[in-house]
Order: sequence, then C-alpha cells, then structure tokens
Amino acid sequence: MSQILEYGRLVKPGVGVNLASPELAKALGIEGLLVMDVPAGSTAEAAGVRGTYKDKETGTLVLGDVIVAVDDK
Repeated sequence: MSQILEYGRLVKPGVGVNLASPELAKALGIEGLLVMDVPAGSTAEAAGVRGTYKDKETGTLVLGDVIVAVDDK
C-alpha cells in the first residue's frame, strides 16, 4: 500500500537492465546474461553496469557486461 501511495503504482524490483536473448548470447559464445542496455537512472547504471554498444569510430560492436552470478549463485 505504501508504494501505491508514494508512486501511484506498484514498483517491481529488478536489476534495471535489458538483456540479450539466450540464443544470441549462445551464438556469440557467451555463457551468462549479456547486458544490451542499461536505462538511465536505473540501479544498474548507478552500480556501473555497462551495456552493449556500437563504437562510433570503428563501427565495431562492443559487448557489454555479462552477468554470470547473483549473490554468489
């Protein structure tokens, strides 16, 4: 109830990132969850998580962080 009063809606917990599909990560040889995008203002941005991007100078795809565990699991 406190979230509804404060924010006008329920706030779902989350990491605050957009992930690549498991199929894409596997095709790239990545074991884990590839971060594609980190929304501005998210907790992930505050923690320094980096998303995937295309280098403006070379056009090369620069892969973002890969999540391989959470709380040592």
